[in-house]
Amino acid sequence: MRTLLTLMVMMVAGPVSAQTWAVDPAASGLGFQATVEGEAVNGQFKSWQAQITFDPDAPKSCQIVVTIDMASVDTGNSTRDAMLPGNDWFHIKAHPQAAFVAKRCEKTGAGRYVAKGALSLRGVTRPVDLPFQLEIDGDLAHMSGQVVLDRREFGVGQGEWQSTDTVAASVRITPTVTARRIKF
Repeated sequence: MRTLLTLMVMMVAGPVSAQTWAVDPAASGLGFQATVEGEAVNGQFKSWQAQITFDPDAPKSCQIVVTIDMASVDTGNSTRDAMLPGNDWFHIKAHPQAAFVAKRCEKTGAGRYVAKGALSLRGVTRPVDLPFQLEIDGDLAHMSGQVVLDRREFGVGQGEWQSTDTVAASVRITPTVTARRIKF
């Protein structure tokens, strides 16, 4: 019997003939690195979900939907973690989630791809290409990616934080995903 999650993934992901993957949250992560006063600050989003349809032999038909609970941000610093959900940063009262949606991927080399999509963050949607490496062993896949975004393009950092004097504009996003192929 199919679970509700499997049915939801099928509705989002498309036809059964596509390869649908179930993400293992314990072995996956959504990290980021920002620069504050010249020092690297690492963080992560502890709560996010992904629906993935991807066939390495037909990458152009991929569909990836990632939703991120912006309140789940964790940098290991309680003061900073209390500020980030606020109006000057993520403004989670108005925008509790961010989403990355890709409807096309391209192969760029052996085990290398780019997910062509859009990121919606803080009420702003911009195109984002996410380069990633992929290893598939049977029904188990391991993905790691990296993209650098300009936080100002999404309105992240308002008021005194718009300036890049204290917090740099560039933020490195580093998703890692372990997923198992869903068999129907």
